Amino acid sequence: MGSKEDFNLKKMDKESIIRLDQQGRLKRNFNNPPTKDSIVVPNHGYAVLRFRADNPGPWFFHCHFDVHMIVGMGFIFQVGELSDLPPVPENFPRCGNYLPNHIDPALHVKRT
Repeated sequence: MGSKEDFNLKKMDKESIIRLDQQGRLKRNFNNPPTKDSIVVPNHGYAVLRFRADNPGPWFFHCHFDVHMIVGMGFIFQVGELSDLPPVPENFPRCGNYLPNHIDPALHVKRT
């Protein structure tokens, strides 16, 4: 038989899970947790994430639904400080600016 903390997530509502979490009644495996780079969160659900931030630099956290990225449901973790990053190699390729070198005058749109 299960203990009073056993439950089926499919039959629990979000508020019940949040309450159990706040009460410390959801068990977590901190010693040997699963290693994942993506998770599935059901509608009206939530997830508790824990990760080791030991690789300096900017890291993009995002959903794989384009519409979610378009509406801003993504963010960047900055791990460490700029001084923690290795120096950029001298011959490292660099992007130019976003402006084209030449714009064909025939492509200009006249406003009326």
